[in-house]
Amino acid sequence: MPESLDLALIGAGGRIAGDWLAVANHADSPFRITKLVETETVARARLGALPDLDALLEGERPAAAIVATPPATHADIAVRLAEAGVHILCEKPLATTLADAEAMVHAARAAGVRLMMASKFRFVDDVAEASKRIAEGAIGQPVFYDNAFCGHVDMGTRWNSDARISGGGVLIDNGAHAIDLARFLMGEVERVLAATGPRLQPVEVEDSVRILFETCSGALGRADLSWSVDIGSTSYAAVHGSEGSIELGWKGARLRTREGWLPFGGGYDKHRAFGNQLAHFADVIRGAADPRIGDDDALASVRFVDAARRSLREGRWCRLTEVHA
Repeated sequence: MPESLDLALIGAGGRIAGDWLAVANHADSPFRITKLVETETVARARLGALPDLDALLEGERPAAAIVATPPATHADIAVRLAEAGVHILCEKPLATTLADAEAMVHAARAAGVRLMMASKFRFVDDVAEASKRIAEGAIGQPVFYDNAFCGHVDMGTRWNSDARISGGGVLIDNGAHAIDLARFLMGEVERVLAATGPRLQPVEVEDSVRILFETCSGALGRADLSWSVDIGSTSYAAVHGSEGSIELGWKGARLRTREGWLPFGGGYDKHRAFGNQLAHFADVIRGAADPRIGDDDALASVRFVDAARRSLREGRWCRLTEVHA
C-alpha cells in the first residue's frame, strides 16, 4: 500500500469540515491530516488549528489541502496553495465568479499541481453505476431528467445565505451539485431557464429555484432546489429514456425495463462518497488515475450557475456559451 500523503484541512471548524475529518482520519484513508487551519477563534482553540494560510505555508508544506472555507475565499486560497506546490481539493461551488474559477485553474496548471472540485455525487456508488448503465444503453436514448435537492433548513444564521461570502442563495449552493450530477448522467448542458419561488425564509437571497435545461443532445431536464420546501421524495434524481428509466433514491436505486423495475445499489452514503473521492484524488495526485472531475467539469458548474443567474435577471433561456469571465 502506498505511503500516506500529508493533508491540510482549511476551514476546519465548518460543518462540511467535520465530514472530511471523519473520512480523512479513517484507517483506510490514503491521507493523514497533519495540519488544520481555522480563522474563527473559538473553533481554532478547540481544534488546535493554525490561524491562517500564512502559518500553514511557512512551515513544511503538505502534499495536498482540502479547501472547506466559504466560496468567496476559494480563489485566493487556491491560487496561493497552487503557487506553493500544494494539490487542491476544493469544496463546491468552486468559485463565486467565472473569472475567479479560471484564475484557480490557470494557477494550478502553471504550477503543475492538481486542482479538483469536490463533488460528492459523482462518487456515490449508485450514481457511478447509473452513469455506466446509461452509457451502455440500458434505458435507450435519454429524453427526460428530473432532480430535486430540497429540504427545510433554517438558513437565518448560516453563511450560505450571505451573498457577500456565498455568492448567492440556493442556486449557487445546491446548483453546483445539481449541474455536476446532470452533466455526469446526461452530458453537456446547452441552455437553461430559471425561476425563483416565493421566499419563505427571512434571508436576502433566493431560497427556492426551479431550473429547466436542455442538453446538447436535445434531452430536457429539470432541477428543483430549495432550503425551505421538503417535497418528501425518496429519490433525488431520475433519467427517463426511450427504453426505460433509472431512479436514484436515498436508500437505493432501481432500473425500469420492459420487464419492470429492478433494484440495484445501496443508496446514498455521504461518508462513503467522500472516502471514494479522497481515494480517487490520491490516485490522481500519484499519477495512477485520470481525474473523474476535470477542469472543464469544474468550470462548467460555474458557467451553469452564471447562466441561470442571467436567466433569472432577463427572464429568458440563456446559453452557457453566453457566460464569459
